[in-house]
Amino acid sequence: SIDMVERPRENSQPLCRTYRSEAWLTKVEALANRSISVGELLDFYSKLGPCGDVMPHYNPLRHTTNDITRSAIIPLSYKTDGGVAYASLLGDSGSHRMPDCMVTHDWQNLFVHLVAAIVADALGFDEYHRVAERLLTV
Repeated sequence: SIDMVERPRENSQPLCRTYRSEAWLTKVEALANRSISVGELLDFYSKLGPCGDVMPHYNPLRHTTNDITRSAIIPLSYKTDGGVAYASLLGDSGSHRMPDCMVTHDWQNLFVHLVAAIVADALGFDEYHRVAERLLTV
Protein backbone atom coordinates (compact mmCIF):
# COMPACT_ATOMS: atom_id res chain seq x y z
CA SER A 1 0.00 0.00 0.00
CA ILE A 2 1.07 3.60 -0.45
CA ASP A 3 0.47 6.33 2.10
CA MET A 4 0.44 10.02 1.36
CA VAL A 5 2.69 12.23 3.48
CA GLU A 6 2.24 15.97 3.44
CA ARG A 7 5.24 18.10 4.25
CA PRO A 8 5.70 21.86 4.26
CA ARG A 9 7.87 23.39 1.58
CA GLU A 10 10.45 26.09 2.19
CA ASN A 11 9.32 29.71 2.41
CA SER A 12 5.84 28.73 3.66
CA GLN A 13 4.67 27.73 0.22
CA PRO A 14 1.71 25.37 -0.13
CA LEU A 15 2.16 21.80 1.04
CA CYS A 16 3.41 19.28 -1.47
CA ARG A 17 2.22 15.72 -1.46
CA THR A 18 4.75 12.91 -1.48
CA TYR A 19 3.72 9.31 -1.92
CA ARG A 20 5.69 6.73 0.06
CA SER A 21 5.47 2.97 -0.13
CA GLU A 22 4.71 0.80 2.87
CA ALA A 23 8.29 -0.54 2.74
CA TRP A 24 9.67 3.01 2.87
CA LEU A 25 7.47 3.93 5.85
CA THR A 26 8.44 0.71 7.64
CA LYS A 27 12.15 1.44 7.16
CA VAL A 28 11.77 5.04 8.37
CA GLU A 29 9.95 3.79 11.47
CA ALA A 30 12.67 1.20 12.16
CA LEU A 31 15.44 3.79 11.80
CA ALA A 32 13.58 6.31 13.97
CA ASN A 33 13.27 3.74 16.75
CA ARG A 34 16.95 2.75 16.74
CA SER A 35 18.97 4.11 19.63
CA ILE A 36 21.35 3.36 22.46
CA SER A 37 21.22 4.78 25.96
CA VAL A 38 23.92 6.88 27.56
CA GLY A 39 24.69 3.92 29.81
CA GLU A 40 25.11 1.64 26.80
CA LEU A 41 27.38 4.23 25.18
CA LEU A 42 29.52 4.43 28.33
CA ASP A 43 29.64 0.64 28.50
CA PHE A 44 30.92 0.57 24.90
CA TYR A 45 33.43 3.33 25.67
CA SER A 46 34.76 1.39 28.67
CA LYS A 47 35.59 -1.54 26.37
CA LEU A 48 37.97 0.58 24.28
CA GLY A 49 41.70 0.65 24.90
CA PRO A 50 44.25 -1.56 26.60
CA CYS A 51 42.02 -2.30 29.62
CA GLY A 52 39.07 -3.29 27.44
CA ASP A 53 38.41 -5.99 24.89
CA VAL A 54 37.75 -3.75 21.87
CA MET A 55 40.31 -1.77 19.88
CA PRO A 56 43.19 -2.20 22.36
CA HIS A 57 45.22 0.49 20.58
CA TYR A 58 42.53 3.16 21.29
CA ASN A 59 44.00 6.52 22.26
CA PRO A 60 41.34 9.09 23.26
CA LEU A 61 43.61 11.98 22.32
CA ARG A 62 44.11 10.64 18.79
CA HIS A 63 41.19 8.52 17.61
CA THR A 64 38.23 10.07 15.83
CA THR A 65 34.64 8.94 15.52
CA ASN A 66 35.55 7.60 12.08
CA ASP A 67 38.41 5.56 13.60
CA ILE A 68 36.08 4.04 16.21
CA THR A 69 33.49 3.21 13.58
CA ARG A 70 36.02 1.48 11.31
CA SER A 71 38.08 -0.27 14.01
CA ALA A 72 35.46 -1.12 16.64
CA ILE A 73 31.80 -0.69 15.67
CA ILE A 74 31.93 -2.29 12.21
CA PRO A 75 33.95 -5.33 13.39
CA LEU A 76 31.63 -5.77 16.39
CA SER A 77 28.50 -5.58 14.25
CA TYR A 78 29.68 -7.80 11.40
CA LYS A 79 27.81 -11.05 10.90
CA THR A 80 28.57 -13.79 8.37
CA ASP A 81 25.78 -12.56 6.10
CA GLY A 82 26.71 -8.87 6.40
CA GLY A 83 26.64 -6.07 8.91
CA VAL A 84 23.91 -5.02 11.30
CA ALA A 85 23.34 -1.85 13.27
CA TYR A 86 25.32 -1.90 16.51
CA ALA A 87 22.14 -0.87 18.38
CA SER A 88 20.44 -4.07 17.21
CA LEU A 89 23.10 -6.11 19.01
CA LEU A 90 21.92 -4.65 22.32
CA GLY A 91 18.70 -6.63 22.12
CA ASP A 92 15.36 -5.04 22.85
CA SER A 93 16.94 -2.13 24.69
CA GLY A 94 18.63 -0.66 21.63
CA SER A 95 16.73 -1.85 18.64
CA HIS A 96 13.15 -0.72 19.32
CA ARG A 97 13.25 2.44 21.41
CA MET A 98 12.46 5.95 20.24
CA PRO A 99 15.44 8.12 21.23
CA ASP A 100 15.02 11.11 23.54
CA CYS A 101 17.23 13.23 21.31
CA MET A 102 19.14 13.04 18.06
CA VAL A 103 22.91 13.38 18.08
CA THR A 104 24.80 14.72 15.13
CA HIS A 105 28.57 14.70 14.85
CA ASP A 106 31.61 15.18 12.66
CA TRP A 107 33.46 12.01 11.70
CA GLN A 108 36.84 13.70 12.17
CA ASN A 109 36.29 14.92 15.74
CA LEU A 110 37.74 12.97 18.64
CA PHE A 111 35.42 10.19 19.75
CA VAL A 112 36.02 11.09 23.40
CA HIS A 113 34.57 14.55 22.68
CA LEU A 114 31.43 13.02 21.15
CA VAL A 115 30.91 10.75 24.15
CA ALA A 116 31.63 13.60 26.57
CA ALA A 117 29.13 15.90 24.83
CA ILE A 118 26.40 13.25 24.98
CA VAL A 119 27.05 12.50 28.66
CA ALA A 120 27.26 16.21 29.53
CA ASP A 121 23.92 16.86 27.82
CA ALA A 122 22.32 13.94 29.68
CA LEU A 123 23.61 15.40 32.96
CA GLY A 124 22.33 18.88 32.10
CA PHE A 125 25.77 20.46 31.75
CA ASP A 126 26.26 23.39 29.38
CA GLU A 127 29.80 22.29 28.48
CA TYR A 128 31.47 18.92 28.06
CA HIS A 129 35.12 19.61 28.98
CA ARG A 130 34.80 18.32 32.57
CA VAL A 131 33.22 15.09 31.35
CA ALA A 132 35.95 14.71 28.70
CA GLU A 133 38.63 15.09 31.39
CA ARG A 134 36.98 12.32 33.43
CA LEU A 135 36.71 10.05 30.39
CA LEU A 136 40.44 10.42 29.79
CA THR A 137 41.04 8.71 33.13
CA VAL A 138 38.74 5.72 32.42
